[in-house]
Amino acid sequence: MKFYNSFLLFGLLLGWISVVYARDVTFSVIAFKAVNVYLNVDGVKYKMVKTNPDIPLYTITVKDMSTEKIKYRYIADNNQEEFERSLKRLTSTTYHELFGRQITIKNIPKFGFPTKKRWLKNGERSSIFDESYIPTVIIDDVNGSFFQSGNSMVLKSVIIFLKDSVHVFKDVDVDSRDLRYNKFSFKLKFHDQGVFGTKTLFFSTTETDPSLMHQLLYSDILQAIENPSAKNVPCRVYDSFGNGKGLYILQEDTTSEDFMISHFLGYHNLYYKNSTDSIGSILLGSAKSDFYYSEHAKPSNLYNEFKIVRDYKDINALDGLHNLSKALHELDVNDLKQLSDFNRKWFDIPIFLKSLA
Repeated sequence: MKFYNSFLLFGLLLGWISVVYARDVTFSVIAFKAVNVYLNVDGVKYKMVKTNPDIPLYTITVKDMSTEKIKYRYIADNNQEEFERSLKRLTSTTYHELFGRQITIKNIPKFGFPTKKRWLKNGERSSIFDESYIPTVIIDDVNGSFFQSGNSMVLKSVIIFLKDSVHVFKDVDVDSRDLRYNKFSFKLKFHDQGVFGTKTLFFSTTETDPSLMHQLLYSDILQAIENPSAKNVPCRVYDSFGNGKGLYILQEDTTSEDFMISHFLGYHNLYYKNSTDSIGSILLGSAKSDFYYSEHAKPSNLYNEFKIVRDYKDINALDGLHNLSKALHELDVNDLKQLSDFNRKWFDIPIFLKSLA
């Protein structure tokens, strides 16, 4: 009996040691135009599985791996990566890695917020705008017709890879912009909840900014001075055949209801259908637009340089703009009480001044 108990205790001890000193690890890699994809760990190859025939994502879970740092490479159709990847101790899964790209996660320095009282809503960030990861986007535009013509259409499908999630959409509306450039900008409009509540995404061309720094720095500076501004990250865009269409800056659309809700009501409100009832009209002003006021003039004549993106249900957008212009016209800037009332009721003066800085 003692021998049996000792043997049982020894077996339990070995089992405990195996649990402590081993782990199951899931590896995931995006590989285009590949038939067979393998994971190579110290010369041992594991065949990876494509979980969905329409999505070029290959995964495998390897049992009982060491808890120490793991060195590995991916192989796609006999083409092995030239560099070696590593997985940290005790980590049980990789992010969605891209075949042939060595760096998956990279923390980018930020300007930060210089004041104690910050614009808190700017601190909320959907995982689609995680600055440490470059998303991969696949657009099925039916034989490349959209990228050739730039015509607005309904895309067959869009697949978005974030670092730890995949989002697939069917019948996505797309509109183009800046067609004078070889690589034009475009906007995607999703149905239902979109990507974590974000239903509109803008892909900005890099034709006017080959360094890819202008948009990112500009947005970072605005947020550092506590201005509500579009979140953005670089992203890779491919067609459905795995052909690269370029590197874009993926942005929030500042004229969308999503932007207004996430920045002024809070990111969590994107999930509530009634949140749109709490925002007013959205107008897009051109370079010539201004807050003109004339008592007897028609708002449609005064503000024809404004484009109405969303008209508030209780009051016409241009009538509301006319009322704002009237309040601005009658404002005595030397009267502190009037300034305070105007700032509270009509216009956020501190944010406006920061935008001029």
